[in-house]
Amino acid sequence: MDDKLKQSNEFILENSRACYDSFPEQLKKEEDEFSKKIISANESNKNKLIKLYNFSDKVLAQTDNFTACKSGCSHCCHMNVDITILEAEYIEKNTGIKMKKINFSKQHTLENFLGKPCPFLKDNKCSIYQFRPFVCRKHVSFDKDNYWCNIDNYIKEPITKIKFSYEDSYYDITKYTKTIAADIRDFFEKI
Repeated sequence: MDDKLKQSNEFILENSRACYDSFPEQLKKEEDEFSKKIISANESNKNKLIKLYNFSDKVLAQTDNFTACKSGCSHCCHMNVDITILEAEYIEKNTGIKMKKINFSKQHTLENFLGKPCPFLKDNKCSIYQFRPFVCRKHVSFDKDNYWCNIDNYIKEPITKIKFSYEDSYYDITKYTKTIAADIRDFFEKI
């Protein structure tokens, strides 16, 4: 592991701890209990997904001062963006942009879409930000800058990623739907 990567990983761990420590106690409690509550809720998976989106936005609003992510930085929009058909339908319903019909899941290598922009990226900003999929909502960098986000610095050796406990509920919601999953580019053509 090179020195820059090691330093970044150490910074990410320290910074993410400081971020979590800054959360109001009520939010920490909600974050700890969210997955259990949402999975046991007697609601449609679509409604559960919307609640997950809203809660994710609430948590991530608390991270703004701790992340390298800023409006106009679109490095993460130039890599694979795996979504489910449930999310594609949500995007279609809320944006009016028609999705392509897919009858089976598609898996791609990590390099498949590396450097290729998401079809919803406009002027280095997400044109469907309010309706973006979960993978986009949870993808944040707790590093001091976006060096490792830049595809020119993309590495096979993983940079430390921080995971909140509520993220598991996404997989619980989608696995029970026997859902189709693919890259966002499989569902939506360049617009």
